[in-house]
Amino acid sequence: MKNAITTEAVSRIFELLEEMVLVERTAALEMLAEVERFLEETDFSGSDVDQINMLIGVARFHINGRDTTKAYDALTAALKIAEESNLPDEVLHVQSVIAVVYSLRGDHLKAIYIWEEMLLQMDEDHRMWMPIVNNLVVAYSFTKQFTRAVDLSFRLLHFLDERDGEPAARIATLINLGNAYTPLKSHTKALKVYHEALELAISSDNVPYQSYIHGNMARTYSEQNDYLAAYEHGLKALKISESHYGESHIADSLSSLGSICVKSKRYQEAKELLDRSLFLFDVENDKVGYTNALLTKCTLHLEQEQFDAGYVCMREAAELCEGTDIVQHRNNLYKLQNEYYAGTGDFQKANESLMNLVKLQEEQYDQLSENMISKQEAEYLRHKIELQNTSYQQKNKELERSNKLINRQARQLKKSNRELQSSLSMLNRLISIISHDVRGPAANSAAALRMIKEGEIGATASHEIMGHVIDNLDAVTDLLAEIMVWIESRSFKQGVDRLMKDVNVLGTLQPVLKFFQGQVRQKNIRVDLQYKEKNLLSYTEPNIMKIVLRNILSNAIKFTPVGGEITIVCRKQPEHLELTISDTGVGMTQREIADLLKHGLKAKAGTSREIGMGMGLRLSLAYLKLLGVGFEIHSEVGEGTRFVLKLQLAHRE
Repeated sequence: MKNAITTEAVSRIFELLEEMVLVERTAALEMLAEVERFLEETDFSGSDVDQINMLIGVARFHINGRDTTKAYDALTAALKIAEESNLPDEVLHVQSVIAVVYSLRGDHLKAIYIWEEMLLQMDEDHRMWMPIVNNLVVAYSFTKQFTRAVDLSFRLLHFLDERDGEPAARIATLINLGNAYTPLKSHTKALKVYHEALELAISSDNVPYQSYIHGNMARTYSEQNDYLAAYEHGLKALKISESHYGESHIADSLSSLGSICVKSKRYQEAKELLDRSLFLFDVENDKVGYTNALLTKCTLHLEQEQFDAGYVCMREAAELCEGTDIVQHRNNLYKLQNEYYAGTGDFQKANESLMNLVKLQEEQYDQLSENMISKQEAEYLRHKIELQNTSYQQKNKELERSNKLINRQARQLKKSNRELQSSLSMLNRLISIISHDVRGPAANSAAALRMIKEGEIGATASHEIMGHVIDNLDAVTDLLAEIMVWIESRSFKQGVDRLMKDVNVLGTLQPVLKFFQGQVRQKNIRVDLQYKEKNLLSYTEPNIMKIVLRNILSNAIKFTPVGGEITIVCRKQPEHLELTISDTGVGMTQREIADLLKHGLKAKAGTSREIGMGMGLRLSLAYLKLLGVGFEIHSEVGEGTRFVLKLQLAHRE
């Protein structure tokens, strides 16, 4: 029996969740074990929100340690509870953190889509607004949307100024702002905000954030070729990682140090650092970090003309680059491919790699040109922070409306594409019908007439054959008329009412039966048509109804064995006219019926190896709905199939 939940115990667990991301790794793992025991042994009846937020806290701990698999497992469990308990705010919370996992795995565009959709549903007062915007800043930087990243960072700083935000939130925002400046080569600005963040992290005793800041400063100093300062900050980041984080985080710090050593020509130390890094990385959970370390090791080998070893790293990195959207990885990969092929004498491939690099860099240049912050940046940002007036807010609302309109248009376009694909599929089917159901009878009729003309058949036989030819040509004419109705119906859809009228069902059914009489005789199938009165009127569209009846009867004949029976019963009911078509054929499974109703069945041969006839049952069922005809399908394997159509009664009755 599980333990009852108490207020004191809940407070204790949430304190542990806050503390375990700040303390050293050994203590944090002990706290994690206590939290997981509590989750397993406690009855959370009536406290679903607490359970969800505890699972989110566990996930955040694993995210900090780069263990995306465990983080995703915890979030999946939290999402299930939130959905089953109908807690929309908590569903939103969990989905936001799941997007963080996507971003860590390199799928930044997917994460951005989730967060941007969420922001459309909330304002700045929502508790999720600030963490989502912070996450977007990171993702925008990874996808080279630098202006948006900088813009959002300053918006967050303004938000924190107004609300006297917690130090941790300001530190995170400053780190993200520095990360947005660095790719723009604004190293001075980046280092300035990193130093501000570091001072705040030290004063608030936030050791984990100090690790992030030292790591980012190391990379920034390295880009400025200040390898001594870069190495110093890299060592500090590694020291904190080793005490506070798991293997993947340590691996990332080792990789960063290894890169600095490669740039400063300290090859032996670089190799040791990178080998340790690659050994510690979990490639499934941190594909981005592992790929980066591989590319750095490839650089190490190529600089020492160790081409075989470099190729091994390069090939593995190329495979991993296909699974992420990190442009910088592809940029580095093309450079390394060019160096490798040039070094091994394959100048054609070296040139191909160079062309790929030039193309990518042109794309990057265009993006950077568009995203560079102008000299008026300070004035613009200050105005944005200090003077967020009614006009600015109105523009935001207009932008949100535009985004919603674009999303709606995108959905409509997607729907139109599906309809186009469906129409193309139907067109292909029509071509097949014309090829078989029209060309065959027409060719047979022509051959018969030719034999009569040349005197190869006697007068009595000629008269009988002429009757068959007339029947064939009437049927072909009928079928072509039905095809034209189908083509027209694609345009009127909702306007089918203008073609509907009172129709004698038997008068519609008899020419269809006449069309199939040759096949019925050939398979010796008994067709039993039952009705009590001849004037059975229904309000429908006659040509479309013929298409439906033709397809149902075609399939009944096709799948009824030689000597079988088809029964057609037409009777008037109080609310509708009921037309039942039953056969003694092979029947269908319930799965086949479900597939038929959903997307149609795959073509298969009949009992006498017949190929498909008509325009397809799936299309016919769609037409029944268009005509307002209810229907039922009953079938058992080996027993046969029964279609029950519930036609509208005539309007004049």
